[in-house]
Amino acid sequence: MADTKVALFKFGSNSTKLFGLTDHSSAPWNDHIDSFSGTQGVYTNWTVLSSAKRLLDGDSADVKKVIFMTDALSINLHQDLDGTIDSLAEAGIVADTIGLGIHSLVGFESLESIATGTGGEARMVWKSINGTTNDPAVTARDMSDILKDSVGDNTATLFLFDTSISIFLVGLGDDPRGEALTAAATKAGTSTDAQVGMAKFSGESVKKYELVNAIGSSSLSDPSSGRLQAGTNIDYALREAYKTISDKGVTATNKRVVLISDGITVEVRDSTLDLYSDNGVILDVVAFRSHADRVLLKNLADATGGNFNVTQLTSEWVWEPEEEE
Repeated sequence: MADTKVALFKFGSNSTKLFGLTDHSSAPWNDHIDSFSGTQGVYTNWTVLSSAKRLLDGDSADVKKVIFMTDALSINLHQDLDGTIDSLAEAGIVADTIGLGIHSLVGFESLESIATGTGGEARMVWKSINGTTNDPAVTARDMSDILKDSVGDNTATLFLFDTSISIFLVGLGDDPRGEALTAAATKAGTSTDAQVGMAKFSGESVKKYELVNAIGSSSLSDPSSGRLQAGTNIDYALREAYKTISDKGVTATNKRVVLISDGITVEVRDSTLDLYSDNGVILDVVAFRSHADRVLLKNLADATGGNFNVTQLTSEWVWEPEEEE
């Protein structure tokens, strides 16, 4: 490793240089071990490769390499790639790519293009959907039954639907959310002093619908409609949901937020969960799609005294890696 220098970037929709080119023996890796949580961004921005190139261009090393690790989840999987690959190759910079997790299946073609176009190697680190993210083992239930359970007399219920692109890229198949929402709103219509509402979120964007007195399903739109976006910032969405459910116009005594998500997210802060537990707002959580991080999602529900459920889906596409011979 003599005369070897290293640098480290983290990136999402934005990129940050954690440290510049430094002698390998004195590189401050440990200083940045905990640097990868937070709201760095929620989808892959390929332009971080250009930032890495500029850094390497300023060095006189004979061999220059980028090791690019990502889940490759992007709104545009081929965003600015051709020019970036050409510029790396022309500068003699090799890019090895490592696809992380189940989402990289969608963008692996792009990762292969980056590697082969620069003389590098493309690999993938597989994270099984049947691994720890599917613990604890909870019997899956019909989503209509789950959502109806959160509606009751003198109860305000805000359904918070994750509409990030990860749910649709990984879990193709039936989408029972619209039907379940209709069932919940119908039950609210027959309950005393019930209020229901809906919000959709992805990234750091939350589209809110005001809580309404239950007048039937026509008061709520289908959560699967509208444009998909990359990224899932559950922390931000939960804070916005808390503001809505705590508004002075919400007259019901009991207040619930029902989060329906795959749990692929940036960090959810304890202070956000404290808003719920300290102020008597229940957070029910529904794990949606087979790749959902059940451990994280159940922890959110447990921290606020809410119910945790797993959605039963009748047809869902699931990719399994081929076994090596």
